[in-house]
Amino acid sequence: MQAFGSLRNTPILPHLSGSDNERRDSQFLYNRAVYNATASIVLCIAEKLPQASMFFLQDRIYNTYPWEYVIDTTEDIHLGIQLKKPMVKSKLDELRAMSGYSTEGNEKNISYMASAGLTGSSFTQPSLSEMILEESRNETDQTPTVIRQDSDVVMTEAAKIEDEGEEANEFEIDILNENSIMKPLTEVIKKIHKEICPPSESSSDMPSWVKEMLRAFQTTTEINIQLHIAKLITNYPFAFEKYASHWLLPLMELVVKGYTYGVPINYFVQDICIILIIWGKTADLPSPRSNETRRILFAFVEYLIKNAYHDEQRIMRSNIQIVKGIFENWGKCIPIPTRAIYNQFTHTGEDASHNIVGLQVVSIVLLNGVNPYDHHEFSDLYDLPEVKFYSDMADNINYKERKKTSDYISVITMNFHQYSSAEKLLALKCIAACWQDDDMVYHKLIEAGLERMISSRDENMQIAALTVLNKIFDILKDHEIDWIIKRITLSCSEHNNNLYYSFLKKAYLASKENRLALKSEIKAYLFKGLIDKNNDTSQVMYNFIEATFGFTDDINLTLQKITSELYMADTEDIYLLYSTRLILINTKKSYDFDQPIFDKPLPNAKFDSNYQNINTSWQNASSMMPLFRDTQSQSMNPEDLEMELRRTQSLLDFSVTQGTGRSLLSTFNPEAEIPITELQLSSLDPLEKSQPDLKREEEKRKNPYYKRRFVVTPPGASNRFHSSRNEKLEKKLRNLRNTQKEILEKKVTLSRSYRIGELPDVQIHFKDLLLPLEVLASADYNISRLLYSGLVVGIIKSNDKDTTGYETKVVRNVQSNIVNSTMYFTPTIGSFLRIFFDLNVSNQPESLVRTASSKSSNHHIGIALLEKQLEISTGSATSTKRKYKDDDDNDTEEFSIQEDNNNLKSQWIDLAILYKEIDEPEIFQKVYLTNVATDELPKEAINAEIRGEYVEAYNHFGDALEQHGIQSSESQLWTEQMLYCHTQLTQWDDIASLTDARIETSPINKIWEIGSNNPYFEYFVKSHSKFSVMSKREDNIISNFFQESSSNEAHKEYLDKYYACDWSTVSIYDEQYDLALQTIPRSYNSLLTAWTTLHPLAHTSRLAKLSQLERTVEIEDYLKLVKRIKQEDVTPDQINNFFDTLARRYPDNKSDNIAVWDDVIDTRFAFIYDIKRQNIKIDRSHLPNFDQYAIQFLSSLTNAALEQNNLDVLTNIRSKFVEFGATQESQLSLILFSQKHSLNTNDPLQHKYLVSTLSSSIGYDSSQHTSVDELFKRQVTIARSFDIIKQQVVFNPNIYDEMKELSGFKKAARKISTNNVLYTEYLWKIGNYCDKSLRLLEDSVSTLQPDIDSIKYCEITVKNYFKAIDKGHAQAIENFPRLLELLELFPEVGPLFKECSVQVNTSWKFIRWIPQLVSFIESPIAAFILPSLTRIAEDYPKALYYPFNMSLEQYEWKNQETPDENKQMIEKIKTRIYSPLMAEFSVELQRLTNPDHLVKDFIGLLKFDQLLLDPYNSRMGTIPSTFNARHKAGLNKVFGKSGKKLFETPKEVLEELTKYYTTNIDPRSGVQENYKSRGLLKSYSPWLATFKSSDYDEELEIPGQYDGFSKPHPELHAKVASFGAQVLVMESIRKPKRLTINGTDEKEYHFLVKGGEDLRLDQRIEQLFGVIPMSLNLGIIEWVNNTKPIKSCIESQEPNIRKWRTVRDSYNSWIIRHAPRSKNIAAPHFAAYADSRKNIEMNFNEICGRLPPTLLRDFVLKLASSPEAFLFLRKDFTYSLACISIFGYILGIGDRHLDNFLLDLNSGRLIPIDFGHAFGSATEHLAIPEVVPFRLTRQFVGVLDPLGISGILETAMVNVLQAVKDEKDLLLNIMNVFIKDPLLDWKKAATAESKNQTDTVSSTHGAWYPQRKMNIVRRKLEGDNPAFIAATEIENGHSNRSYCKDIVTLAKGDPEHDIRAKMGDSCKTTNDQVQCLIDLATDKCLLGVMYGGWMSFV
Repeated sequence: MQAFGSLRNTPILPHLSGSDNERRDSQFLYNRAVYNATASIVLCIAEKLPQASMFFLQDRIYNTYPWEYVIDTTEDIHLGIQLKKPMVKSKLDELRAMSGYSTEGNEKNISYMASAGLTGSSFTQPSLSEMILEESRNETDQTPTVIRQDSDVVMTEAAKIEDEGEEANEFEIDILNENSIMKPLTEVIKKIHKEICPPSESSSDMPSWVKEMLRAFQTTTEINIQLHIAKLITNYPFAFEKYASHWLLPLMELVVKGYTYGVPINYFVQDICIILIIWGKTADLPSPRSNETRRILFAFVEYLIKNAYHDEQRIMRSNIQIVKGIFENWGKCIPIPTRAIYNQFTHTGEDASHNIVGLQVVSIVLLNGVNPYDHHEFSDLYDLPEVKFYSDMADNINYKERKKTSDYISVITMNFHQYSSAEKLLALKCIAACWQDDDMVYHKLIEAGLERMISSRDENMQIAALTVLNKIFDILKDHEIDWIIKRITLSCSEHNNNLYYSFLKKAYLASKENRLALKSEIKAYLFKGLIDKNNDTSQVMYNFIEATFGFTDDINLTLQKITSELYMADTEDIYLLYSTRLILINTKKSYDFDQPIFDKPLPNAKFDSNYQNINTSWQNASSMMPLFRDTQSQSMNPEDLEMELRRTQSLLDFSVTQGTGRSLLSTFNPEAEIPITELQLSSLDPLEKSQPDLKREEEKRKNPYYKRRFVVTPPGASNRFHSSRNEKLEKKLRNLRNTQKEILEKKVTLSRSYRIGELPDVQIHFKDLLLPLEVLASADYNISRLLYSGLVVGIIKSNDKDTTGYETKVVRNVQSNIVNSTMYFTPTIGSFLRIFFDLNVSNQPESLVRTASSKSSNHHIGIALLEKQLEISTGSATSTKRKYKDDDDNDTEEFSIQEDNNNLKSQWIDLAILYKEIDEPEIFQKVYLTNVATDELPKEAINAEIRGEYVEAYNHFGDALEQHGIQSSESQLWTEQMLYCHTQLTQWDDIASLTDARIETSPINKIWEIGSNNPYFEYFVKSHSKFSVMSKREDNIISNFFQESSSNEAHKEYLDKYYACDWSTVSIYDEQYDLALQTIPRSYNSLLTAWTTLHPLAHTSRLAKLSQLERTVEIEDYLKLVKRIKQEDVTPDQINNFFDTLARRYPDNKSDNIAVWDDVIDTRFAFIYDIKRQNIKIDRSHLPNFDQYAIQFLSSLTNAALEQNNLDVLTNIRSKFVEFGATQESQLSLILFSQKHSLNTNDPLQHKYLVSTLSSSIGYDSSQHTSVDELFKRQVTIARSFDIIKQQVVFNPNIYDEMKELSGFKKAARKISTNNVLYTEYLWKIGNYCDKSLRLLEDSVSTLQPDIDSIKYCEITVKNYFKAIDKGHAQAIENFPRLLELLELFPEVGPLFKECSVQVNTSWKFIRWIPQLVSFIESPIAAFILPSLTRIAEDYPKALYYPFNMSLEQYEWKNQETPDENKQMIEKIKTRIYSPLMAEFSVELQRLTNPDHLVKDFIGLLKFDQLLLDPYNSRMGTIPSTFNARHKAGLNKVFGKSGKKLFETPKEVLEELTKYYTTNIDPRSGVQENYKSRGLLKSYSPWLATFKSSDYDEELEIPGQYDGFSKPHPELHAKVASFGAQVLVMESIRKPKRLTINGTDEKEYHFLVKGGEDLRLDQRIEQLFGVIPMSLNLGIIEWVNNTKPIKSCIESQEPNIRKWRTVRDSYNSWIIRHAPRSKNIAAPHFAAYADSRKNIEMNFNEICGRLPPTLLRDFVLKLASSPEAFLFLRKDFTYSLACISIFGYILGIGDRHLDNFLLDLNSGRLIPIDFGHAFGSATEHLAIPEVVPFRLTRQFVGVLDPLGISGILETAMVNVLQAVKDEKDLLLNIMNVFIKDPLLDWKKAATAESKNQTDTVSSTHGAWYPQRKMNIVRRKLEGDNPAFIAATEIENGHSNRSYCKDIVTLAKGDPEHDIRAKMGDSCKTTNDQVQCLIDLATDKCLLGVMYGGWMSFV
C-alpha cells in the first residue's frame, strides 16, 4: 500500500523514439504490479467506498490520476472489425477466489496469523499509504470460451444469456484488456457496484468514483487513457448505467475519433454504440435542444453514416442497425446529416452498390417521423435543394434503370392502387416532394382511394395525403376543393392540424365571390383554428386572420372587425373563445404589455386614490420568493427549496403552493403528452422492493450488453438476440405510454412557499396577467363571457371623445349578431346582453332583449337590462313606485304609464314575461297589472292564472282578444298565456287542433316555414307527440314530420337538441325501438351542453333542464326493458321492478308545474300501452296489474294539482280515473276538489261546495282491498272534510263526535302501527282537532260556542300532543307553548300533563321552550312543570343554567309563597345545574360594562359594589380601578359607612346618588372618562384575559349551542379555551363590547356583551341570532360576521359629510320653526303635527330631493359581481325587508333608525338588531312617538326599483303576513311568556302608568299591562286596520298630551289621499292590510314630522 501511495511521487519516464525503453517498460510493470496487489487487498477486505475508490481519485497534491502511471499513452492502438480468431476470455472473481474469498454468499475464508490480524488496524482507515503488501500474483491464462456462429454474424456471446452473473464474469482479453490492471479494476468496480455502494434511485446522485472517472475521461487529452476508461465501462456497464446520461455525449465524441485507434467502425466502436443505444432507451440526453448537444449528435450520426458501408453485408447490416438504434432513441433531436445521406445514395459507376446504405438510412429517418432533408446550422445545403435531393434519391432507388422524375411520378400514380399501405405512404411522400406539373395526379389519387387515405386512422397516411393536397392545390377546381374540405374536416386529427389549416387558408384565399356559401363554410373552419390546442397552430391562424382581415395596432378598428366580420352564426358556440383571445393577443402590440402594473412592488404599490398601505407587519416577515419568477416552473427537491428560502420563511405558518411542473397551456390541453424519455422508469414500479429483492432481481436479469464480434470464419446460424430484446423494449415502451398520463397527473412539484397574508416583494407586469387570461379565455366559457364583455365595454369607454359614433357602430354590430343568431348559445348571447347593460343601451329593436335572453336561457341579464332600459326611458330610478297617495304634486318618484306609449309598454310586457319564465309568477302579475294592463278582463285573467284557476283565466283572455282584437299590443301576451293555460289543463287535444289550424301541414315540410322560433312550432311538436293525442288520432302526422325532417341535417340536429324525448316517445308508439334507442342519448347530450354553458346563477333554467332528465332516464330504461323482452330475456320481477321504480319517482309537487308532470305521466301511459301489446313469453298472471300503476300515477298527479291549487285539471284527471275503472279514486278526487273550494270564502258558490264536501265524504266507502296505509290516508282526508265544515260553517259544534262515529277512521287508526309515520300524523290531527274546538270556547267574539266537555277535550289534546312530540312531530313540538296555556286554563289536567311530559323519551325536545317553562316556576301549576325542568337539568344542565338562575333573581324574595315540594325541586335543580365556573364567567362579563353605566344601573338595581368599589379585588381591571380611585370617596359619602344610609334612608340615598351621577358621572353632563387601553380585555377583567381552560377541572361551554332542534351532544360541544386579548368597543350609548372566545375546536367565536339591558326581550324576538341572556341585565349576542350598518352603507356612497349635515340641519330647522323658543326638543314636533298636509309634504319632498334615492341601491349593486347577481341580492334584500317589516309590525318593534339595520355583505339580506323598543313602546313611551309600523323610506324603496313596492315587496309582505296569521295561535302561545314572565321595563311602565290611574291595580301585580300588549298583537293578527292600532298605541302613551289628537289624526290619514283611511277599522283581506301598512309607512305627512335622528328623509 505504501508502494501504491508512492506511485505518484515517481513520474513516468518519457518515451524515447528509436531508443531503448526497457527502464520505462519496467516502471510500467512495477506500477501495474502495485495496482494489482492493492486491488487484491481491496477485493478481500474493503467495506467502505473510500477504500475501494482510491484507484479512481485525483491526487490533490499533484493533480494527477493513477491512470497516467499504468497506461502507456505512447502505445499505438489499432482495432479492427474482423478478427482472425475469437478472443480469449477469462473469469472475473478469480483474483478474490485465489485469495480465499468465496463468491458464494460473500464469505471470507482467509485465515490470518494472530500478528497479522487486520481488524481495527489502520488498513481499514481512509489512509492506506503506509501499508505494505505483497505483490499480486501473476495473471493466469484462461481457456477460451466456446464460440457460436451463424450465417451472418460470428460473436463471442451466446444467443441466450441466462443472467448477468454468467456473462458479467466473462472477461474478454483484447489489446486493451491485456493491460494487467484492467481485470482487477473491473472486479473492484463490480464490488463497489454490488456490495459497497449500490447505485441510488436518483441518477443525479453520482458517487465520487464515477465522477472522478468521468472527469478524467473528459479532461485528458490522451486517447489511450480514454480508451481504457471506456473499456472498463464495456467490461462492466451495469455499474454505469444509472449514470448513463452523464456518459452519453463523451462516449459519442470518443466514437467520432474511431479512425484514430483503428478502422472507422471497429469492434470497440460497435461496443460503445451498443451501450449508447441501450442506455438511450432509459437515460435522458442532457439538454437535447442545446446547440452543443445537437452538434455532438450531428457529428456522431454523420460519422456513423459516412462509415457504415462495408464490403461484407453482415458488417454493413450491423452498422446500419446501429444507426437505426440511434435514431430510435434520439431521432427527434438529431440534426439530420442530409449531405452525408445524399452522398451515400448518389454513388455512380462501380460504387453504385454503395447507394443501399443511403437509401436504408433514408428509410430509417422517415420511419422515425423525421424529414431526411433537414436544413440546419450544421449543414449548408445551398447547392442541394429539396427537389434535387428527392429526385436523385428516386433515380437511385433502382440504379440499374434510371428514370426522370416526371416519369417516376407517373409510374407511382399509375401503380398506386397496387401498393400496400406502407408503399402508399412512401409513394405519397415522394409525390409531395417531387410533383411539379402533372394535372392528372388528383384524378389518379381519387381512383387510388384518396377518400380512404384522408379518413384513414393512420395519422401518417393522413399527413401524407394532406401534404400532397397542399402541394397540388393550384390545379384543383372549386368543386374538388369543396369535396376535399367536406372530407378533411370530418377526418383530420389534431396531429396534422398544420396541414389541415394550410389547405383551408389556401382554399379561403382562392374562393371566389360567387361561392359565398363555400367561403363562409371555410371561414367557420378557420376560426376554429384560433382556439386550437396547439399553441403554434393557433398563433399561425391568428397571423393569417390578422393579415386577411386587416387587423392593425388600432384596437378600436380591430374590435369593429371582431364584432362584425369575425362573428358567424355557425361559430357562435366558439365565438367568445376566439374573439376574446384575439383582443388579448392584440394587447401584445401595446407598449404597456411588458411594463409593470404598479410603479413599486406590491407591498408599497398604490392601487387607487383611496387605497391605504397594506399592513404586512403583523409578523416579522421579509420579502419572499417572487411569485412570478420564470424559474418557478423548475422542479426542485424540498431540501433545495428550503435553501433558497430565508430563515423566517421556514416556520410552520406557511401555506405551500404546489404544481405539476406543466405549462399553463398544457393544463387546458390534456392531449399534449410529455415525451416518454422524461419519465423515470423507477417511478413506474408499483411497489418499492427491498434491497435484497433488488439484488436477487438484478442477478436474474438478462444481460443486454452483448458484444458483436466478426471473425473470418464461415457464417453460422442467425442470432435472435436483437429481435427478442427489441420486442421487450417495445413492450416496455407500450406499458410506459399506457401509464404516462396517470403518472403525469400524480407528479407534483413544489414550486414555492410563502407566508399566509404576506405580499411578495415583486413587480407584476401586465403580461403576467394577460397571458394566463389569454389561455383561460380560449378554454373556459364563463371566463371568456366575462372577459369579452368587459374588454369590449372597456375599449368603448376608453374613447373619451367619441366623435365618430364608434360606440353606436359596435352596438349595432352586436345587435345584428343577436338578430342573425340561430343557435342562441348561452354564453355568447349573455355576453352580448352584458355589453348592452354596461353601456346603458336603451334603444333596442322591439322584443330583441326578451327573445334573445329567453331563447338563450339568459333570463336574469335580460331582466336586468330591461329594468335599466325602463329606468333610462323614464328618467327616474323610482319610476314605478305605486301611488299609495293621490297627491297633486308632480312627484318624480311616481310614474303613470300612458296608453299611447307602446314602446314602453312593450318593455314592461317583455319584463313581465321574463319574470314568469324564471318562476316568479307574482312579480309577473304585479308588473303586468301595475304597468301594462288597462282593461279589467286581462287583469282578471292574470289574477285567475296566478291563483291556479286556468279555465277562468283562459276565458278572460279569450274575451279580451274578442273585444280588442289581435291589434292590441298585449294580444301576443294574451295568446301565449291562453296556450300556457291549455298546457296547465293538460288539454293537448285542443292545442293540437289549434296548431293544426294555424300551421300549414301539407306537405309536412311546410311546418318548418313558420320558423322553429315560432311558439306554435313548439306547441305543434309537443302536442302531437303526446300519447294522449296520438292514441286518439288515426293520422299520425307527427311520425311523418320526424321522418321527413331527419333527411335535412339542420332540421334533424335541431330536433335532436330540443325534442329528443318527444321523438323517442313517438318512435315507441310506432314500435321503432332502434330509432328510439338512437335518439334518446341525444337528450343527454343536449342536457349536458346546456348545463355546462348556463350562467352559474341561472338556477331556474338549470331546474328546467333537470326536469327533462327524469323523463329521459325513464325512456331509456324502458327501451332497455323492451330490448330484453324482444330477446326473450326478461323476468316478471324485472318488469315489476321497472314499474315499481316509476311509482316511487315523481317530479316535485311544488317546483314542477302540471305541464312537466303531464310530460312524465303521459310518457308512462305510453309505456303501459306499449307493454300491453308486447308478445311477452311469460304467463300473464305473473305480470303486474298495469292499470293499477296508471291509477297510482294519476293519484300522484292529483296531489301535485292540489298542491299547486290547479283544481281545474282535476276534472280531466277524474275522467281518466273513470277510464281505468277507478271509481273510488275518482270520488276521492272529487272530495279533495270540494275541500279546496270550500276553503275559498270569496267564492259565492262556497255553500254548494260545503254541501258537496259533506255529502261526498259521508257517502264515501273505502275498498276492502285497499292497503292499511292507503286506507288511513283516505280516512284522514274524509275526517278533514268535517274539520273544514266545522271551521267554515260552524254548523255542528259536536262534529268531532260525528267524526268518531265513522268507524272507518277509528278502525284504520287501530290498524296503523304505532311506529308508522301515519300514526304520528293521526295523533297530531286528533289533538289539533280537539285543540281547535277548545279555542272556539276561548274565543269571546264567536257567537257560536260548541257544547263540549272542555276537560275531556283538553285531556285528549294534551295526551295526543305529547305522544306526537315524543315521535318527533314538528308541528306538535311547535305547539308545546299551547300545552302550557291549556295547563294554566285547565289545571285539572295537571297530573296528566306531568305524566305525559315524563313519558317523552328525550328531554331535549323541551330545550326550545325553557324560557316558557321557567316563567311558571312561581305559578300554581309549577308542580306539573318542574319535573320537565328537572329532566333537562339532569340531562343538559348547562342549557338550563342561565335562564333558570335569571328567573330566580325575580322570585328569590317570594319563596315564602312557594309550596315546600316546589322549593325542594327548585333546590334540586339549582344543585344539579350549579357551576362555579359559569357563575364566575357571568360576573366577569359584567365587568365589561362601562363604570358609569354600572352606576346608572345601580340606581335601579342597587348592585355594583363588588364590581367597582372593592379596591382589594384582584379581578378588577385598570378601568374600574381608575373609576374607583376617582369616585369612591364621593359614593361612600352618599351611601355612608358600610352602606349604612342605604338601609336607614333609601329614598334620600337614591336622590343623592342620582344627583351625584348626573353631576359627576353621566357623560351627557359633559364628564368624560378618558380610560387608557380600553381596547384591551385585561383593562376590564384580568380573569377573562388570563383564563385558560387547562387551569380548571370544569369545562366552560361556548354559549348558544343548545338550539332545541336536534339532540345535543355536550361532549362534542366546543369549549372555551381562552379569550382574545382585544375587545372591540361599540359606539352606541351602552358601549357594548365585542368579545372573542377561542374555542377548543380551534375556531374563533365573537359575541357582543351587553350590560344594563333586559336581553330576554331580544332573545324572545330574535332567537335566530343566538341571544343568550345571562342575568336580568346582562347577556351576550352572537356576532354576525361580514355585515355593515345600513347607515354606513348609504354614507359610503355620499362621503360628503357637509352635505349630510346640511340636509339634517334643514330638516331640523323646519321642525324647530314650529316652536323656536321651546327648550323641549319634542315641542317643535308637537306643533308640527298640527301643520297642514301640503306644507309637511312640500318640505319633506324638498329635503328628500337633496339626496339621490339610489345611494343604498348603488352600494348593493357594488356588492354584486354581475347584474345577474344583483337581482339575487335584491331578491334577498326584498324578502328580508318583507319579513322584518311584517314581524316588526306584529311585535311592535320601533326605533328603526338606520343603525339598527345590518346588511349582509354576502347575501344582501337585511338583519335587524336592537329590539329595545318593542310591542309599541316606541309609539307609547318615546317623547316623539314613532307612528310608522316599520321603516320603508326612499333608500329602501330605491333598491326595489324599477319594480317598486307594488312590483316585488307588496306580494312578499302579503305572503309573510298571511303565513303568520295562519299560525297566529302558535305565535300567541309562544308570546304568552311575556305575560307569565314580564320584562323589567314592563313592570316599571305598569307601575308608572298605574300611578296615573284612579283605580288601584296593585293586587294584580301589573298583569294587565302585558295582557294589553298581547291584545294589540292579537288585533294585528286578526286584521285590524294598522292606522287604528297606531292610534290606540298613541292614546295609551300620550292620551293626556295636547298633541295627541293631532298625531292620531295624522295616523288615521285622510280618506281623500290615504288608502288606510278608506278601509274602516278592519281590513277584509291580508292584501288590504298590507296596503294599509305600506300606506302608513310611506306617508310623507308622518315621515315629515318624525324625530330628526331617525332620518326619515333617507
